[in-house]
Amino acid sequence: MLKAIWPQEEAEFHGEHVSFGPLRMWPKPVQRPHPPIYMGGHSRAAVDRLVEHGDGWLPNRATPAKIRRVREALADQGRDDVTVNVPAKPEHVSMLDAYATAGADRVVFPLDVLPESDALRELDELAALTTGRGGSGARRPL
Repeated sequence: MLKAIWPQEEAEFHGEHVSFGPLRMWPKPVQRPHPPIYMGGHSRAAVDRLVEHGDGWLPNRATPAKIRRVREALADQGRDDVTVNVPAKPEHVSMLDAYATAGADRVVFPLDVLPESDALRELDELAALTTGRGGSGARRPL
């Protein structure tokens, strides 16, 4: 629906579960034709939605094997343009190469709410974990 609403001055949509007549929406997103649509979750239904509609995947957990299966499902539909983000913890840094080789584009680390100087220090430490990484099969370095 949003992919119909965002780029058009006046949009109309009639789907299986949602239908709306002509409408206008402002402000429009700056990104053209629209911001990326990220899908969350790791269930089969979530992956099916990703393959059909998503521009990016942000599961709440993922293994290298799951990343490979999702990449295969995307490739089967000609979808090599989807960004794969993997949640990770700093203590699991040994998995970064495996995630990259499996097809992850990025890892997403949690960051607690901290005073600015502490947050900047932690961000620098997290950035150092990923610098120069990317397994031999990676699409792009993490």
